[in-house]
Formats: sequence, C-alpha cells, structure tokens
Amino acid sequence: MINSRLAPVGRVLTWTVIISLPAWAVVGVLAIVESIPVWEAVIAAVVIYGLTVALSFTLLRDFEKLIRYAEKLIDDPGAPPPRIDRSETARRLAVALTTLQNSWAERSNAAMSSARSRRAILDSLPDPFLLIDKNRVLTGANEAAADVFGKDISGGDLATVIRDPQVLEATDQTLETGVSGYTQFTLSRPVERSFGFIVATLPENSDDGAAVLLQLHDMTEHVKVDRMRADFVANASHELRTPLSSLLGFVETLRGPAKDDTEAREKFLDIMFNQANLMTRLIDDLLSLSRIELTE
Repeated sequence: MINSRLAPVGRVLTWTVIISLPAWAVVGVLAIVESIPVWEAVIAAVVIYGLTVALSFTLLRDFEKLIRYAEKLIDDPGAPPPRIDRSETARRLAVALTTLQNSWAERSNAAMSSARSRRAILDSLPDPFLLIDKNRVLTGANEAAADVFGKDISGGDLATVIRDPQVLEATDQTLETGVSGYTQFTLSRPVERSFGFIVATLPENSDDGAAVLLQLHDMTEHVKVDRMRADFVANASHELRTPLSSLLGFVETLRGPAKDDTEAREKFLDIMFNQANLMTRLIDDLLSLSRIELTE
C-alpha cells in the first residue's frame, strides 16, 4: 500500500520539475542579465516549484478521491460521489462516473427484470422446457423439467439427461443447420413415460449462453390410448371372426349335407340366430364406443 502511494508521488514530483522548467528558465535568464539578484532568483525558483508541487498534490488528492470512488462502485453501486471543490475536471469526471453507474444500474435492473419475466413464463408452462448452448450443454430448465429430470441438471451435456439417440441426433442437426426438428422418445425410469420432442433455435443467445430451446410434450396418455385402441380392435376382430366363421360353416352345411334334413336345419338356424345376435351386440358396442369417443 505504501509503495503504491509512493509511485504516484514520485511521478508528481517528476512532472512538477518538468512543468517548472520554463519558469526556472525565465528566472535564470533574469539572473544572468542581472535584472534580479541571484539570491532572489533562487528564492523565486523555490517558490515556483513549491507552488507547482502544492497545486499538483491538490489535484492529485482530487483524482485520488475519484480512484477510490471508482473502486468503491464495484462493490457498492449506490456509493455517493466524493465532494471535489478544487478541480473542475475532477468534478466533471465524478459526475460522469455517477451518470455512467446509474445508466449501468438501470440497464442491469431491466435485464434482470426481463430474465425474471422469461423465467416466470417458462415455469408457468406445463410442458418441460430445456435450454442448451451451442456445445449442447444444459444452461437452464423450467419447473416442469426439474420435476421430470431433477433440479441439478444445469452444466451437464444433454446426453446425461436424455440418452435417446434420436433426441441427440435431432438436437445436433438443429445446432448445425438452425432448422427445427421433432421426434419421440420414451423414458423408462422412474416410470415409463412417452414424450414428443421439439427442438428450435432461439432468435438470439441469452445472457447464460442458451442458443436452443427444447420442448417436451408428455404423450404418455395418448400412447396408452392408441395402444388400448389397437388391442381393442384386435380383440373385437377376434370376437367377430368366431361367430362369423360359425355362420359360414352352418350355411355351407345347410347348402350341402343337411340340405334336406329338417331337424338339423332347425337346430342350425337357432345357432345361427344366436351367433348373429352376438355379432349385432358387438357391433352396437363398437358404435357406442365410437360415439362416446367423438363426444369426448
């Protein structure tokens, strides 16, 4: 600290000598031509140097205040400016520093407010959202994503969170080309869940370096419904195929061997009637389910 203070003092003393040289030259010339006595010239030179030093150190104190003020602004943006009475230049610099700090504070507050608004919007959305930078490193996630993948996921590669090859390929392609992509994947833990995956580039990089937005849409229920529908169609087809096969068999029998057998014909017709009613009930059930699905 002492050496740091002595350094500017030495520079001030050196500059005061340089500044005093023209006045000393004038006094020296006057002494040489005997316009003033030598002792008066020496006293004048000393006085000139003393006044220059006093003026320089006065200005130095003002600028030292400015330096301490600028250093204090780093930790305390609201620090009051120093009082400077001697140097107009130092006073203007103090005003400029204060104005600049206020401008930075306003911009910083506006940026923080905008970031909080974007964060609040993302957190309010029901779908999980992830943000990654150009190197595929996760920089942020909303609350829905934290519920799915955990809260401590920022800072890692996307592959540590979603290990699906199609997701990683779609993300790398968007990072390379800037074209949005879509795919589907399934998470097996802790419970099996299916997601639609949309990856899109951001218009401009955010403060945290995010360049790409990843949106996940939970499609678990849709996948279950589609699977149930496929199973239902398969089961219904099987249930219809059995009575239909019976009907075809009885028709062939009645047209062939039992063509003239009255007792067999009556027996087969009763069975065919029951099978036809069974198919009718199945078809009615299918139509009812179709109407319910359309209404829902």
